[in-house]
Amino acid sequence: MRVSWFYWAISFNSPIVEDLNCEDATPTQRLIKLGKLVGIAPHSRTQDMLQLAPRLAAFLRFIEVGALDSITNITAFLRNSNSEEQVKYIINLWQRTTGENIKQMPNAPMVTRKVSQQNGKALAIN
Repeated sequence: MRVSWFYWAISFNSPIVEDLNCEDATPTQRLIKLGKLVGIAPHSRTQDMLQLAPRLAAFLRFIEVGALDSITNITAFLRNSNSEEQVKYIINLWQRTTGENIKQMPNAPMVTRKVSQQNGKALAIN
């Protein structure tokens, strides 16, 4: 999994972290120390954001490469308990960082739609 150079630099006691004497046990603590060097306080949700970023990036890449483009793949994904737990964790982190309750269903009744398929791929929603 690729992560941005910035996250990578604070994800462990990297040479730049060591050179700045900001070693610590977690990326959040390293970032707090780096911020103190330049007089910047961390966001109150820094820890949640740093946990969310690599997980959400990996999940979005998974979607972008077409891993969920077929009913078969979606079913297999949903049957994997680790996948389910990871998605729940992403949702929880998203809610904590944004303050939006995305788990809450809208008050309007749910509309069931039929998905047209060809060769196991969704073509259109009717």
